[in-house]
Amino acid sequence: MMKDNVLHILVKKVLSFSLVGALMTVITLAISVYFLKVQKTPLIPTYIIVYGSSIAVSYLLNSYFTFRSKVKKSRLLIYFFIYLSAMCIGILLLSIYSRIFNFENWIYPFMVIPVTMSYNFILSNKYLTADAQK
Repeated sequence: MMKDNVLHILVKKVLSFSLVGALMTVITLAISVYFLKVQKTPLIPTYIIVYGSSIAVSYLLNSYFTFRSKVKKSRLLIYFFIYLSAMCIGILLLSIYSRIFNFENWIYPFMVIPVTMSYNFILSNKYLTADAQK
């Protein structure tokens, strides 16, 4: 019975995190496509600016909807570190993908989403949930 409850809570968190992630992904990808395809901005700086600016909004949404925790500076710093490290992973993947494949720049950010989203959820769930229960 206890395992079912824990599994149920985890599934709810994954779904909530995914919904927030999907919303933020649509917004950030739309902005990325605009800047990369229309404005022809450079890939890596555009990725850094767009990804970095979405961290605070994502934190607020996930704090409220996913982890049901109070907004605190300490949690924001943890969240920021998690997402900043995910951004570094994304930059590494963008560099690798752009060397391996010959796609237009606006396609590459779509390719890093599965890795960064999984990474973000695993670490956010581990560190933010544990912090909320202390």
